[in-house]
Amino acid sequence: QAMLLPACRASLVRLAEAMEGTDGPAERDALIAGVTRADSAVRNACLAALDFADLTELDHSAELWLNVGGVGAVALEENAVLARALWTDNGLEIGPELIADIVPFLNHQASEIRSCAARSIALSIKDVGEDQGDLVGTALALLKEAYGRWYISLEPEYDRFGLVVPGTQHRVDIAEARVAVGDALLHLAPLLTSAGQVRDLVHFLVHKRVLGERSEAVRSAMLAAGAQAVASHGAKWSDDVLPVLEAFLAERDEGTAAYDYIREGVVVLLGRLAQHLPDTAEGRVADAVDQLVATLPTPAEAVQSAVAECLPPLAKRITDDHFGRVVAAIMASALTGESYSQRRGGAYGLAGMIKGRGLAALKKLQIIDQLRDACEDKKVYQRRQGALFAFETLSATMGRLFEPYIIQFIPTLLNLFSDSNASVREAALDTARVIMGNISGHGVKLILP
Repeated sequence: QAMLLPACRASLVRLAEAMEGTDGPAERDALIAGVTRADSAVRNACLAALDFADLTELDHSAELWLNVGGVGAVALEENAVLARALWTDNGLEIGPELIADIVPFLNHQASEIRSCAARSIALSIKDVGEDQGDLVGTALALLKEAYGRWYISLEPEYDRFGLVVPGTQHRVDIAEARVAVGDALLHLAPLLTSAGQVRDLVHFLVHKRVLGERSEAVRSAMLAAGAQAVASHGAKWSDDVLPVLEAFLAERDEGTAAYDYIREGVVVLLGRLAQHLPDTAEGRVADAVDQLVATLPTPAEAVQSAVAECLPPLAKRITDDHFGRVVAAIMASALTGESYSQRRGGAYGLAGMIKGRGLAALKKLQIIDQLRDACEDKKVYQRRQGALFAFETLSATMGRLFEPYIIQFIPTLLNLFSDSNASVREAALDTARVIMGNISGHGVKLILP
């Protein structure tokens, strides 16, 4: 029980103090094993007791160092201070062997241990100071290897007689370990020391299909690691990373959910990377915008939404002529696209481009007039549906800045609720939900009859 913890800790420390000078490897190893227990209070007691143990015979201790990665909670940070003091006092060393011994703890049953281990790998490299390149390369290779080892098939295996191989049924997915690998890569990303290492990480995420794996939590962790690598090194090594992303976008669409997940991640990374291109690389920025826009028809709303989030900062950096051409193409896709995904993607793209240039672009390019005319087109339902998609995404993206246009649009929206086409009526309902979710109290008063 919690009330007994202080007394138990004090007793363990007194016992260790009494054994000081007479303890052997068995006692030392028992205390070291305790610093990887799930309960932080137990780890704290063992760390305090280790102050009286002789650790000088050890070259390193992964169990001890992973506690240095504790942050956030007071108990974790206290453990980190104790662990680092023990490491320094006993002259323990950091090297490739330490990192290799820490990696298995990414698959520990306790989430605190996994998190500490993920952070401690990067901390070990930071402590080395200069000449980190080899150690970073070792860590990167070990983490990629661990991911491959922990990404197992959940399908049973069969022998040559068609019988299930014993032990291959009901496999449990160890996604938590792969999430921890992603967290470790996230902390490692700012420490990458060469273009080759950054390219290697991005290639692993994209072309090894890591961004398309079955666990959403793992995909998010890996994408965060890739985004951190791009944010930290994109300005310096964009020319090395960009071809990796462009090569994937040039591939044929596989039409699978996994492929859509990867494409979404690549779009995010491409958008982040393009922001780091120098001001003199206007052509490269323009090409990146064109590539992002080309992915908008992808029949996956997550991809389309990711493109819309990447476009605003890039829209500010292209010429007015190019901006006008892109918006015109997007408008055509939104209003006259043959498929649902083309119209939906066009609406997302329009919202992203307009957010980048501001509401002045709406007036200059007469966007609202075009959308209103499309809403009143009684012959082609796709134009009415596409226009509603555009109003929905513009309202969601621009928020209350778009409110004056929304108030003018309400009568048209109400008419479309009784449209003869069910797809248009459904789009009108979705648009109304988004509008009412973003409108201010003053706006509500204006639109009430």
